Amino acid sequence: MNTIGKLFSDIRNNHIALYRGALAIGAALIILALYPAKVSFNYEYYSGTPWQNEDLLAPFDFAILKSEAELKKEKELISQSIIPVYTRDYNLELNYEDQFNSQWNEHLSTLSIDQADSIYIEDLRLRSVENLRSVFEKGIVLLDNENGKPSIDGFIFLELEDGGHEKSITAFLNLIGSVQSFNALNPDSSRVNIEWYEKIVEQALDYNIHINNSKTELIAEDANEMISLFKGKIDKGTIIVQRGEIVNKEIEQVLESLKKQYDDKMGSSQNIWLLLLSSFLFILIILWITYNYLMRFIQSVVQSSAGWSFILLIYILVVALVKVSVYDNGLSQHLVPMLIFPLIIRAFFDLRLAIFIHILNVVLTASLVTNPYEFIILQIIVGLVVLFSLKNLRRRAQFFLTALIIFLVYSVIYFSIEIYKVSDISLVDWKSFQYFGINALFTLFAYPLIYLFEKIFGFISEVTLIEMTDMNNQLLRDLAEKAPGTFQHSLQVANMAEAAIHKIGGYELLVRVGALYHDIGKMKNPMFFIENQVHGINPHDELSYDESSQLIIQHVLDGISLAKKANLPDQIVDFIRTHHGSTRVEYFYRSFKLENPDVEIDEALFTYPGPKPYSKETAVLMMADGVEAASRSMKTYDSESIEKLVHSIINSLIEKDQFSNANITFKDISIVKKIFVKMLINVYHVRIEYPHAS
Repeated sequence: MNTIGKLFSDIRNNHIALYRGALAIGAALIILALYPAKVSFNYEYYSGTPWQNEDLLAPFDFAILKSEAELKKEKELISQSIIPVYTRDYNLELNYEDQFNSQWNEHLSTLSIDQADSIYIEDLRLRSVENLRSVFEKGIVLLDNENGKPSIDGFIFLELEDGGHEKSITAFLNLIGSVQSFNALNPDSSRVNIEWYEKIVEQALDYNIHINNSKTELIAEDANEMISLFKGKIDKGTIIVQRGEIVNKEIEQVLESLKKQYDDKMGSSQNIWLLLLSSFLFILIILWITYNYLMRFIQSVVQSSAGWSFILLIYILVVALVKVSVYDNGLSQHLVPMLIFPLIIRAFFDLRLAIFIHILNVVLTASLVTNPYEFIILQIIVGLVVLFSLKNLRRRAQFFLTALIIFLVYSVIYFSIEIYKVSDISLVDWKSFQYFGINALFTLFAYPLIYLFEKIFGFISEVTLIEMTDMNNQLLRDLAEKAPGTFQHSLQVANMAEAAIHKIGGYELLVRVGALYHDIGKMKNPMFFIENQVHGINPHDELSYDESSQLIIQHVLDGISLAKKANLPDQIVDFIRTHHGSTRVEYFYRSFKLENPDVEIDEALFTYPGPKPYSKETAVLMMADGVEAASRSMKTYDSESIEKLVHSIINSLIEKDQFSNANITFKDISIVKKIFVKMLINVYHVRIEYPHAS
């Protein structure tokens, strides 16, 4: 029972970590389902270049495939050796006599009696019909068809009613030869009009031996099927190619043979399960590396379920995109807009995370493309160049500039790789540059996707932050009108906090926006805050100290309410919630204690609800807010008093343990103090006294 109880206790205490792990395993299973369920030959090589991998031994016995050129040559030889099938046109032989007689009678009507007597004419007609029969019986063959055209001394197979025979082509006549043969058989025909006589003879003579294309092609197909696809054999363990050896045509053909037979040989059920297991472990390692990187450098991403889910979703989307477009549909790998995803990550997080996730995405999808080496080189280099050249994403025009940079860098790197491979500019595949242009245009979809992910996961992009700094924003306009002193205070705090974050590192734009909105709750009761009071009227004079304290504290809760009503992002609401942390309203607390020394004080009435600042940005805002507010009540302004004030306010916050949850160091705080001192000296135009020369 103790063991079971301890187990449940461990689960309860580590439920967040278990939840993250469950999400990771679920994502890994989805990615595994998208991975190819077969073994692939993933060595990359190019004809005429050195073999870049380790020595390759034949993993099994396999046959060497003939090249396309070799197979084509064999098919041509077979095509030339095939005896084509011809058929006899018996209908033509049956109808030629009627056609001849019809033409004869038609022309005979034009003859005058003195040109020939009727006996001679009839005798000529009968002999002509007989001679036509002799010519047709010998056969007039049509050889103008490319399919199965025999050579001059070749043979054809003539299909006949009795079955057919193989005959030499010389046994038949062509059309010209048939006319000559007819004329040789005929007696002198000079007593008739030779023009019309030759015309009707030529009309009567026609091809009666034609090729049977369907049967000839069937014979050719049967013959081609008998062609062996292989020309040799490689035994298991034989060295195919050694590292550094030039891949010539012969080696390339052996590699192509191995590649085509690899999947079938290695695709047994046992190997499939091993493949799935290895792929699953590989995916889990990628996710484990990601989680550890985030825990070490950007904990805020994994501390929220939305952040961790977002990173896992990016991995799934990238693998799905490459799988569907390249692996399943055979599209060019150069069309895949891989840069969309690091741009989206860069919009929400920092440059390091965008680069890190992009590199792992490339590694995760390399096995799904045809040229992994080229894919990895292109995607990583282009990704680094684009992300390093993109300082921020604050304007729409930057997306078009980014698309142009993507196209140019892709083109330059690809051109370099191609020249290395083929060493001839004329052999470069220029069509790929079209793909890069389409790829770059696809990248423009990052802009609407950023907005979509922003709404789904509750993130905040720089584009949104820039929009929130617009002074025409309704909340800021209301603050400027209802609480002008607070508005000016917020502007000064924003300047101070942004300058400090710029120096110590952090999200400058986020802290500026947080500072602009941190005191919007004061709009509910602006006159109860000293920066908005005029003519020396202080409404707190009419209230007890604890009532005044509660009213001051209420501005935090009012600010949160206003922010949520205006649908401000949670990251900005956090600045409102944490800018006083769990500190006390010291003035009213001490005044109450001074007037009521014997009364037990309920400190909750004088303490802000918190929470404490949880990040470097919220911690710096708390310091800037306290220092700027206190500086307004100073009686004299000089460098010494300002420095003393800054150190006093910030040290007091440290003593009250307000920065224990924030990732800020004492070194950072020391830098912040110096920046605040310098800025306040400039704000209050304090003249620095330099020592006089003795």
